[in-house]
Amino acid sequence: MKVIVYLSLLVALGFFAACGPPDRKSNQVFWDPDKDTAWQEHLAQQKNGSSVETSEGKKLFDMNCASCHFPDKDMTGPALKGARERWIENSSEENFYAFIQNSQNVIKDGDSYANELFRRWNNTVMTPHNVTKEEIDKIFDYVENFFPTVAVTS
Repeated sequence: MKVIVYLSLLVALGFFAACGPPDRKSNQVFWDPDKDTAWQEHLAQQKNGSSVETSEGKKLFDMNCASCHFPDKDMTGPALKGARERWIENSSEENFYAFIQNSQNVIKDGDSYANELFRRWNNTVMTPHNVTKEEIDKIFDYVENFFPTVAVTS
């Protein structure tokens, strides 16, 4: 019986020691929007009416991409933020445009990066898109400047 009492006391002391005194300050770091310069630039764009949220790039993204892609995280297809740079590093900018316009043509032409993406995404066929290079540039201007919506609570 004494062993159970001693073990119970030992567990209780361990619990209280782990919690620390109630007045101890937390070392946890929180995001400070006032110190985040990219966030401040985004807010300034919204105030000036030139926000990416209202841009043609967002409209094009919503019409052509949003059913399968998020700008900043994977969905049915990969996150698009940084995609242009990944294409340039692994293939070419020309194939970046061609893949968006008709991915199957680039895959059939034997591009190794296109085939790698196709395999990585379970051989999911990306729908061909009737968009120009200029429209793709607008979409990716939106994607690269995308900030997720942050709920503000008070």
